[in-house]
Amino acid sequence: MRPLEIVFTALLLISGFSLIFKELRPWIWLAADVCALIAHLVLEGGHWQMIPAYAALGVFSATVMIAARSWQPLGLAAILLLAAASCAFSALLPMFRLPSPTGSNLVGTRIIQIRTGGANGRDVVLQLWYPAAPSRQPFAPYRRRQETTFQSSYQAVLPTNSRMDAPVANGRFPVLLFSPAWGGRRTQNTYLIEDLASHGFLVAGIDHPGNSGPTLYEDGHVSEPASGDAMDFAVLSLEQLYQEGANEAKRQAADAIGVLNALATMNQDAMTPFHQRLDLTRVGALGHSFGATAGAEAAIEDGRIKAVLDLDGSIFGRMQHEGLEKPFMMIAEDAAVFPPGATKSAVDRINEALSKSDEAAIGVYGGYMVFLHGSSHTSFTDRNLFSHFRRLSGAGKIPTDREYEIIRAYALAFFDKTLRGADPALLREVPGPYSEATLQLIPGAGARSH
Repeated sequence: MRPLEIVFTALLLISGFSLIFKELRPWIWLAADVCALIAHLVLEGGHWQMIPAYAALGVFSATVMIAARSWQPLGLAAILLLAAASCAFSALLPMFRLPSPTGSNLVGTRIIQIRTGGANGRDVVLQLWYPAAPSRQPFAPYRRRQETTFQSSYQAVLPTNSRMDAPVANGRFPVLLFSPAWGGRRTQNTYLIEDLASHGFLVAGIDHPGNSGPTLYEDGHVSEPASGDAMDFAVLSLEQLYQEGANEAKRQAADAIGVLNALATMNQDAMTPFHQRLDLTRVGALGHSFGATAGAEAAIEDGRIKAVLDLDGSIFGRMQHEGLEKPFMMIAEDAAVFPPGATKSAVDRINEALSKSDEAAIGVYGGYMVFLHGSSHTSFTDRNLFSHFRRLSGAGKIPTDREYEIIRAYALAFFDKTLRGADPALLREVPGPYSEATLQLIPGAGARSH
């Protein structure tokens, strides 16, 4: 719970006991409760986990006004139960705080909508994170309210480390295109994106129409990810998964290239805040899960994209068959190991086949492979922060702060090397300095080498 929530809840508990012990003066505590509630709503923002506590204030107010002695024990019991309920909800889904960026730059963010070109052009919502000049702009919320469900609505009052619509810092910044997981959203890896922006990159997070979301468009409508069995490992065969993945990879790659074109236009337009701020000779792509395939497909299609970072994503589309003749890094969870003769489910067999296919695709031209031991597929995202209970967060066995530190370090080192020409020691130390991570340099059969 946040500071004012704790104060408000503590005051409610004292208020409840003031019904029994008159020397505590219930009316004074009622006034204190109302002041604490107003401060909480204005400075922190209300959310559903606190609804029982808000109701407890109503119970207390009614009991004070009725002033009937027989109601007072019931009022105290109700206040205690309702306050406990808010504490329990806040423990299950806490008001989390994103880790602070480690770079020297302040971070700003803007949300814009573009129209990609071509006959199959689409309206695409993207969010830009970038090095920012000092300002007093408010910190951006983690998500916009219209882009949440009731359960996730509390995230609309969670501040990030990025100031909304902050002025852009001086300089020219390499560009990174981020694509989320299948059915994910542009904000799902904010812990990593903000960190990269603080180290001098502009990161464009893309909501892919029909796949990402919920997404709020300028005309006010909200699109949801398509439902159905697409990419369902328990329903589709391996061949069907490959075909569906290849088709979606083309669509998402076109979105990414359209975003890159829009950024190039903004870079030349003196009326935009990004005029001459983008270094489009240094462009990379990254993505979580299927988002990595979108980045790889775009890199094959567009020569401006120089490097691709894959956060635990199997490879579909053209890279699966052709490899990627550009620097590539995959940071992956441990693959399941089955002893000889072990019984495998259909999903297990598909995952095993995908792992072999990924190894073959990377092996065409080579790349970096980092195994993050004890991680899980969802632990690469912000979801680790959503709950202290692994069943709700999907977290792996690595402490969240430690896992984020490792992913941030390898991501920054990879893009520093491939886009800025640096030679970070982290990519030369095999197996590497982190006991939880094993770095492998995969040799390639093609001409490129790192």
